[in-house]
Amino acid sequence: MDLKNLDPKMQMLLLCKPKRNEAVKWEEEDDRIILIYPKNFTRFERFLHRHIGGPGTIRRPLDDKGTFIWRMCDGDHNVHDICQASYNEFKEDIEPVLRRVWGFLEILLKLNLIIMETPKKKKDDEKETDVKEELVEKEDLGEKDKNGEKNEQGEKE
Repeated sequence: MDLKNLDPKMQMLLLCKPKRNEAVKWEEEDDRIILIYPKNFTRFERFLHRHIGGPGTIRRPLDDKGTFIWRMCDGDHNVHDICQASYNEFKEDIEPVLRRVWGFLEILLKLNLIIMETPKKKKDDEKETDVKEELVEKEDLGEKDKNGEKNEQGEKE
């Protein structure tokens, strides 16, 4: 994903960290996630629900890509990390990766299933880094995993 040509707003979005709403329940079934959350009834629907009945929750099964993204919405990974990991996992099946990942995250946000944590600003005494520089650095160098290996190139330092 070429980050150098993105506008500053999109670069800032890529640094946001999606986090699952703790009020949303979910379970795993056959390696897929099923989200369980309350229905958002209108006034008329509440009236009907009280008199006719029916479930008050929605069970929404996710596909393999949605399950992968949901698992990464832990508040530790930013959108850029999720895009890279999704591309590494699904390759061309998830292209265009940014549009597909952001589209799914947008749906989760609208349904109030996740919250988006914005990047924290650094303290005045710390050196502030430009968002664009941070993203370009991630893209060019690749982040090192815990074993000292580079994720993108697969080379050890």
